Amino acid sequence: MGRAQVKVMKESTLVVDNAVQLRGASGLHCELVRDFARLEELSPEWDRLWRSSASEIFQRFAWTRAFWKTCGSKFSLCSLVVHDGGGIIGILPLASDGNTIRFLAEADYNDLICEERRAPAVLAATMEALFEMPWSTCVLENLSADSRIVHHLPTLPPSLRKKLDLVFACPCPTTVPEEGRDVFARLAKKESLRRHENKLKRKGRLMFRHVESRREIHQLLPHFFHQQIARRALLGQRSHFQGPEKRAFYSALVDELDPRSELRFAVLELDGRPVAYHFGFQLNGKLTWYQSGFDVDFWHCSPGEVLIRKLLQYAHETGLREIDFTIGGEIYKSRFANLIRNNFTLHVEREPDSVAGLFRRLAIRVRSTGRQIKEELKARPRLYSALKKRWLGAADFISQQQRLFRYAGLPGYARQAIGRTLRGAVFAWDEALLFSAKPHDLCPPGSPQDPGPPLQVFSGSFSELALLSLEYPDDFPWSKLHLWRERLAKGDRMYTLRSHGELVHIAWAAKRSAVIIGELGSSYQVTLAEPATLIDSCWSIPNFRARQRRLDALRLVMQEVGDKQDVWTYCINPDRWLQREMEAAGFRVRRRIVQVRLLHAIRWRWIRGSEQLPHSIN
Repeated sequence: MGRAQVKVMKESTLVVDNAVQLRGASGLHCELVRDFARLEELSPEWDRLWRSSASEIFQRFAWTRAFWKTCGSKFSLCSLVVHDGGGIIGILPLASDGNTIRFLAEADYNDLICEERRAPAVLAATMEALFEMPWSTCVLENLSADSRIVHHLPTLPPSLRKKLDLVFACPCPTTVPEEGRDVFARLAKKESLRRHENKLKRKGRLMFRHVESRREIHQLLPHFFHQQIARRALLGQRSHFQGPEKRAFYSALVDELDPRSELRFAVLELDGRPVAYHFGFQLNGKLTWYQSGFDVDFWHCSPGEVLIRKLLQYAHETGLREIDFTIGGEIYKSRFANLIRNNFTLHVEREPDSVAGLFRRLAIRVRSTGRQIKEELKARPRLYSALKKRWLGAADFISQQQRLFRYAGLPGYARQAIGRTLRGAVFAWDEALLFSAKPHDLCPPGSPQDPGPPLQVFSGSFSELALLSLEYPDDFPWSKLHLWRERLAKGDRMYTLRSHGELVHIAWAAKRSAVIIGELGSSYQVTLAEPATLIDSCWSIPNFRARQRRLDALRLVMQEVGDKQDVWTYCINPDRWLQREMEAAGFRVRRRIVQVRLLHAIRWRWIRGSEQLPHSIN
């Protein structure tokens, strides 16, 4: 039975820490590396082992360097390098966040870096050495079923295996050639994919390409991040690209990897405008689907699926052996994958038989079972989508209450909760003023005393709303984004007003035959004598909500509409000063609608106004 020494790197000096008993690893010793400069010295050996073991792109040293350079400040290095008498035979790249040891770099597939034939001995040496290091938690995530760690765990002695708990983490769908069939060409011919591509082509010239210039990729990365952030916002989620470290990491990957071979940055363009991106990798005949984004303003044309079709055609034309969709069992992947591999998480426990250890293992198993149930539900897309929508809706409501509680504190939150309950269930009084004006009759915006900041009016986009849902979740809840998308699809126009380039105000304009005041209930409407433009759903950032500012914004939008007929708008529960200012600006009060609700169900409505206007109350 051999012995191995654990050596600790401190200020580039090797110091013997202690001796570790090893089984079946005669002549091996582990070096504990705490300085990244030492790993840089070992990078030729690292890449030699990586090439000999046919590892994933995620195990290449260039990947680790990019991660450590941009995200390593939050971690301390504690990687294990295995030596035999003739040199380095294995590396287990690890880092610690203070309490938990995990793999050094973020990756979809992690593993031990060594030759396959030496894997059992290297795994035993690193696992023995791991227990000589100070830590309270050790979690090794994203281990593929084909990884050397998972494959050789059964070769470890029972005393070690009892301390290791391998559990299911997530599925990894992939597409591989089928015997006698060209699977990539067949999938690219899917009717839905061709239909979406034809729909995009009718809007302009469509072009797909892989960008192979580092300079151009760096120029396109901010737009790619923007698309991905907006796309995640539609799901009520935050994108990791909202953090500067993650953006810097992807930029570093562009510098570290060859964009003509290893890094594959694809762009789908419509008349020169990028409508979809893919940030992926290609190695040993495998294309790795890593991160994608698409322009949500073209949601109805499914540019993301058109991008997948182009990548399938690329795989067919270049003779690739696999398209790996990596971690995550998203429903769209099941439409293209013909093989499901699994990723696992290895939990390392110092005292697995202790009471605390048993409870931790039980909690780990419960979480793993929950993930498996979730993946099984995805096999029933309609049920899964319905459950997910309800879950996200509940999470959105809870998040709103948490933000209100943090802002108002317990007393303020309680007062608002009681007020909402009384107003919704006992008694409520609402009043709406319906105004109209001709744009050319309005007074110019601003005043001599307070001209205000210069404002510019632009045509708004759905992607702007998606991003606003992240910055102002209470005003733009993600659960209502689909309603605004439907308005744009129907032809309603959204205008954005900017001051010094910053968005300060939003207003909607639409042709209507009747004014429906949603705040009084969708069943209430005032029918107009003829179709006219209605401006509604106005919103301003908090420091632009002065009455005069909003009035100036309304006048600018009405001038942008350019309608020669009356343009309509309304205000809910206005004060008398607002009414006077609206009238001074050239608006006329056409209707005053009052609604009283008692016990939530009993409603009275009446209309006041000196001017008769054809209307109906339903």
